[in-house]
Amino acid sequence: MATPAGQGRIHRRIYGVLEVTQNMECLSNWKQLVLQLIVDSIKGAKEYGKDSELYAAIGYVTRSARQSGWIRKKAQPETALVK
Repeated sequence: MATPAGQGRIHRRIYGVLEVTQNMECLSNWKQLVLQLIVDSIKGAKEYGKDSELYAAIGYVTRSARQSGWIRKKAQPETALVK
């Protein structure tokens, strides 16, 4: 059985890990917010915009590179009639 002093150390260690985890989540959310603000700034800038090389360089697909999604069906080859 653990002594009260040993239990205190375990509790402090657990609470320390929880605190670090919460700080990491907060930092991750902050980084995500900052990155989204940068992307929005690029999209809104007159010099750059959604169709710029800079927008593509940070990993987004530009408007000109997007495909419409519409697919034309290929014509079926005519088969020879069997007599």
